[in-house]
Amino acid sequence: MPSLSSRLWSQLSWSRVRRSPKKGTKQRNRRRPNTSSRLFFRDATSVAGRLVWRLPVILLVAATGIYGLITGGHASRFYDLGAARLDQAVRDAGFSIQNITITGLNRVSRDAVLLALDATGKRSILSFDASTAKLRVQRLAWVKRAKVMRLFPSKLIVDIEERTPFAVWQHKGKQFLIDPDGAVITELALLPDAELPLLVGAGAPKAATALLNVLRLYPGIGKKMKAAIRVAERRWTIKLRNGIDIWLPEENIGRALNDIVQLDISHQLLSRDIVAVDLRLPDRVTLRTNARQSNKRDQQIGRPLAGGNSLGRGV
Repeated sequence: MPSLSSRLWSQLSWSRVRRSPKKGTKQRNRRRPNTSSRLFFRDATSVAGRLVWRLPVILLVAATGIYGLITGGHASRFYDLGAARLDQAVRDAGFSIQNITITGLNRVSRDAVLLALDATGKRSILSFDASTAKLRVQRLAWVKRAKVMRLFPSKLIVDIEERTPFAVWQHKGKQFLIDPDGAVITELALLPDAELPLLVGAGAPKAATALLNVLRLYPGIGKKMKAAIRVAERRWTIKLRNGIDIWLPEENIGRALNDIVQLDISHQLLSRDIVAVDLRLPDRVTLRTNARQSNKRDQQIGRPLAGGNSLGRGV
């Protein structure tokens, strides 16, 4: 039987053995994560979280600032400042506008074209907008078409086509000079001395070319014409210098003028004491008498046929 002292010694030895570190203890210590990396990820996560919460505030402040720049006009100032510095550098490199050649000028002044071009020495040829300048030049009176070309490094070429005076249009107490297309060239303070046809009434400029082209075929009437009056934008009334009015139909103007020429040859129609010749009806010519003959009935003359006969009652 073991003694008391031997039993105590064995228990003490056993407890030491149990308290001794196990073989896997060092391995568990080696598998521990690095505390520095854990701190790094923790800090990064906290920073990202703070940014996520503050991002709407940052965006709101940025949007407010941009809105203030735009509404206050400061954004355009920053842009203009940068564009001006860039354009200055281009001019310093030899691309400034130094020479402007303008051709086709007759009634339009050179100063008016230069003002419309807006091609000052403070602008480079690269920043000069030729298309926009062309539109400004074409808005000038007398200018029908314009070409604006850039010739690098420092030259502009402008070719002008001016409008041709065609007639004078009188409307609502004002006189305008128009071209063959019916476009208004300029307003006139007084009627010009040139022998230009006088047109009166709304819609006259657009229909004038067709009428005047037909009148050229009948110079006997065209030379006696004082004015052509557009009636209801549908037909013409020719007012002769002797006071007689010729009421033309809406269509077949050439046929009506030919009839009145033939009647004037055969009946001295345009030398009679009458007020108007009504050609609006296709089958007859009606003569309107003046006030001294107001008790007489309007006279009618049949239109002459190709063979020289006439329709209706002759006078």
